[in-house]
Parts: sequence; C-alpha cells; structure tokens
Amino acid sequence: MPNVGGPRERSRRMLCAVMESIIMYGASIWGKAVTKEVHCKVLRSVQRKAAIRVVSAYRTASTSALQAIARMPPIDLLVEHRAAVESQGGHSKDREGP
Repeated sequence: MPNVGGPRERSRRMLCAVMESIIMYGASIWGKAVTKEVHCKVLRSVQRKAAIRVVSAYRTASTSALQAIARMPPIDLLVEHRAAVESQGGHSKDREGP
C-alpha cells in the first residue's frame, strides 16, 4: 500500500487486525517459542511492516513510535499472554461470557 493515497486508516487497521488474528491463531501451541529472541524478531518485523502501513509512515520511524501511533501492543507480549491464558484453561479476565 502506498504512503500517499490508497485505503484509509480504518481499512489499513482492519487488514492489520486480520494479520494479527492469523498470528494469534496458533499462539497457544507455539507461544513458548517466543522466549527465543530469533522468533521474537520475526514477529516484530511482521508487526513493524504492518504498523508502517497503518500509520502511513516512512521506514525510518522507530518501532516503538509506530506501535504507539498505530495503537498496537507488541506482538510478542500478545502471544505470551495468549499462551499463558490457554495453558491455564483458556479463560481470561478480559473475555466476556461463561
């Protein structure tokens, strides 16, 4: 997606949410692999590319600034949280329902 023109931020954010849900799908199984820095780098690079597109920034912007502006928590923390929740029985305080 180009930085100028193209889809609006809402559409870009939706595409990013789809990417995030695909990553999080198997997080309960492979979530423990995030403890290794090699795997964290891969996840962070994917999230960084998505954040650059969401905020229409240049590639020289810092990752933490991109995540803050795009309102995206670090993906490795999300994966660790999902793996911890699933290992404790699959119930989170954040979830609603029975």
